[in-house]
Amino acid sequence: MADPPTLHEEPDGSTLPTSPWISFQGPSGGSTSVISFFDPMLGGINQALRINSGANANEWYVGSFAVDEWAAAARFRLVNFTASGKEDLLCLTTHSTPLSPSPSITLVNGRYKLWSYVDSNSEILDLGPVVSNQWHTAYLYARNDGKVKVWWDNVLVFDALAPLVNPHNAYMEWGSGSWQFDASTTVDFDWVAYGNPCNLPQLLTVARATNQIVLAWPTNAPGFVLQYTTNLNPVYWMNVTNPVTVVNGQYTVTNDVADTNRFFRLAR
Repeated sequence: MADPPTLHEEPDGSTLPTSPWISFQGPSGGSTSVISFFDPMLGGINQALRINSGANANEWYVGSFAVDEWAAAARFRLVNFTASGKEDLLCLTTHSTPLSPSPSITLVNGRYKLWSYVDSNSEILDLGPVVSNQWHTAYLYARNDGKVKVWWDNVLVFDALAPLVNPHNAYMEWGSGSWQFDASTTVDFDWVAYGNPCNLPQLLTVARATNQIVLAWPTNAPGFVLQYTTNLNPVYWMNVTNPVTVVNGQYTVTNDVADTNRFFRLAR
């Protein structure tokens, strides 16, 4: 199996999900089965959970919780889909006070959208056209004040406030359908997970190069400033003044290895 993220309660596609996952199928929901496929990422055979929505919803969910922020993730592909209509594929809400954001990865008329769902029907961001049998990895982060982050195929594509539209407490849904289901789809899920936001992909990476360290973060995450401190108690953050260059789509800063401890962060 391809390794899922370090979030908890993750079905890996080899068996039907069990507790705490709850199954929901609409009156004319489709079928669910375990399939084997050649996974180019592994270079071998993998397994996935194949979900056919039929003419309604066919999904799993977990909740409701009183959490103000959390994360969800999945690796999936659309095998078949109708040219028109909508199907939610991966959805996340938080504790509502009284409303919260409700980001979703949704099929809309043959395109992937970052969508506001539940009591809404609006696009947040267009992610691109659907290509049959092409795998995608999505990470969603939501906070009850409207802060939402989305990583699409390991790229941070959204980091801003999203509409407050959800009146329900926190839950996560995945499959084919959920609140919007007027398309017909067959979706394969390699893995699905939810949990603490600290396990989301990190912007800042650090690598050692001889007597230097190289810090990097994506150029598609503008507005960040690299800072450092030598002490965490008390802490006083200072901007790094070393030159910033762009290498392979990453902002890159090189620092000499010093005798003193240095802690780094991105701030905005």
